[in-house]
Amino acid sequence: MTLSFGYFELRTTDVNDAQLFYRALFGQLAYPIVSLSPQAKTHGAPAHWLGFISVPSVKESLGKFMLAGAQVINSKSNASDLTDPVTIKGPGGEVVGLKVSNNGHNPNLVGYAQLIVPNPANVISAYADILGWQYWYKPKSEHGPAHHLIASESEKTPSGIVVDTKDLPGSHPHWLYFFQVSSLTNAVDEIRRLSGDVFGVYTLPTGRKAAVCHDRQGAAFGVCE
Repeated sequence: MTLSFGYFELRTTDVNDAQLFYRALFGQLAYPIVSLSPQAKTHGAPAHWLGFISVPSVKESLGKFMLAGAQVINSKSNASDLTDPVTIKGPGGEVVGLKVSNNGHNPNLVGYAQLIVPNPANVISAYADILGWQYWYKPKSEHGPAHHLIASESEKTPSGIVVDTKDLPGSHPHWLYFFQVSSLTNAVDEIRRLSGDVFGVYTLPTGRKAAVCHDRQGAAFGVCE
């Protein structure tokens, strides 16, 4: 994946059980699994994967996102000198993190990302202006009209897709991350064996096979070949 997500974290209601699930599915874990915060539980947040966008300056990028309508959810830093990671509700209501780039982080296991938001044209325009992402619009796709994300003009293959919540009834604004696997069939079988949920297999716009799933705590994630 070539978008600037450099770090991921699972926030869940049962850390031990989630560790067992993902170790059985992926083997060595590349990303931390932590408890869902009391604040998140109070606001009814479910277990979820949180992606952090790598940025040169959290403070500068946060300021730009806030001008685009984002709101801070959680920050460990002093508001006047943001250096630690920060979690925001993005311009489309999606939760996402900002984190200073770290080239020494574990290899990225996420191969594709999907953003589901209302008014996707406005939302992806904000991401493009702030992060320099490129995109193109395709009037027809499996999920209806969609914006396809590419990291730069030199990229030929989309790294993600942005679709409208109205084209996916019942969906709330969120990022969905697809973890790369060597065999989709084996991964789907293993998820079901582990009592996770698989909501069908389909083809990504890149031609790769993928499946959208839930783990045992209900956290949504995808797998793709």
